[in-house]
Amino acid sequence: MTPFALLDELTELGIELTAAGDEIQYRAPKGCMTEELKTQIRSRKRELLHMLRHPSTPRAVLLCSRYGCLTRGGLRDALVIQCGATREEAELVIGVAEELGQICKDEEGLYRVVH
Repeated sequence: MTPFALLDELTELGIELTAAGDEIQYRAPKGCMTEELKTQIRSRKRELLHMLRHPSTPRAVLLCSRYGCLTRGGLRDALVIQCGATREEAELVIGVAEELGQICKDEEGLYRVVH
């Protein structure tokens, strides 16, 4: 499950995540937080912490961060497959992340996160 899908599922269950330093804390209705969900949260901790700390960060930035570097086509395809975006929406997200200076294309034509 992608971190985006996981966050969507948790929200639907009424589970709220917050970042507390390098840890993720949660508030959940009784019986909603299963061991399986806890395992999924632990496996996506780095991405979830970033999403919680920077909720306006485009998903393109998170994908570049996860994979290190991607071609434009690879980044677009990852947005389509992992985030459920259309190709047009994916191109728009990439453009916004570039305009905001959050990702950039290097001399090899690969997109990377700007630190």
